[in-house]
Amino acid sequence: MSVEEQSSAGESHLPQGRLRLVAEAPLLIVGAPRSGTTWLQRTLLGHPGCCGGQESHFFASLAKVVDDFDRKAAMPRAHGLAAHVTRARLHELLREFWVEVMRATIEARPEATLLVEKTPDHATHLALVDAVLPECRVVHLVRDSRAVVASLLRAGREPWGRPWAPRSAEAAARRWLECVEGAESAAARLGPQRFMRMHYESLRHRGAEVLPEILRFADLPHDPQLVHAMISGASTDAVGRGGSSIALHGDLEGRDASEPPGFARNSAAEDWRSTLGFREKRRVWRLTAEVMQRLGYDRDSGFVGEGRH
Repeated sequence: MSVEEQSSAGESHLPQGRLRLVAEAPLLIVGAPRSGTTWLQRTLLGHPGCCGGQESHFFASLAKVVDDFDRKAAMPRAHGLAAHVTRARLHELLREFWVEVMRATIEARPEATLLVEKTPDHATHLALVDAVLPECRVVHLVRDSRAVVASLLRAGREPWGRPWAPRSAEAAARRWLECVEGAESAAARLGPQRFMRMHYESLRHRGAEVLPEILRFADLPHDPQLVHAMISGASTDAVGRGGSSIALHGDLEGRDASEPPGFARNSAAEDWRSTLGFREKRRVWRLTAEVMQRLGYDRDSGFVGEGRH
């Protein structure tokens, strides 16, 4: 029976201890949507020690449960889940759920030692992530707010982006702010051993120099030849095709993992200087300037500094 058939049949072929070791200490990639998080995940999945799948939205979805837990516990007539379990126990149950959700993805690549999970929205739920997975590490991928806004507006015109992409430059800029500030607020709590800020622009233009920093942060062995292969294997075309780096499980098992046309684009094809109007550029800068400058961006030059934790 193949690995895939075993997973489908619900048969574990990894010791429970090994499964938990990988599942409970993942590397989470977060950031504003359209910041290159998919590209970074696919790059890392080119390492033989990594496994990962399509974004789970696990914490974004379960945060509603935790919020409801707290809200109902604080009511004059206390009720809800808090009447049955403690908050600490709820976190333990969510940890068990996480392990089971990630089981098929980990077992599909049993030689892997690191689970790489990418969900941009987790940027705003890192306090919950830390409570449930205290051994996780986080890479916050930051991209120029104006490039993100231009890409979000473009996504909003595509069938695959209409359900979630903002329709105005102001709304897109506020979405960038929400995600970036959410991620950055966790930097002090997690500390430099568990939180890394990485700039899209550095990774795009100096990948061979910068990718090893992420690999060292993730405790992944590497050499120049492997780094080159990882970068080559995560080209725009390769991400668009989906390749063999991810597979879908659960109810979507067997479905094509390729991203839709237009999802992965060459960076040169989305130059915000030509795609955003003058008023849009001015409005986005006014909304995001304080955070942008703190993170190493200049109004005219774009990214000018490293700004890494």
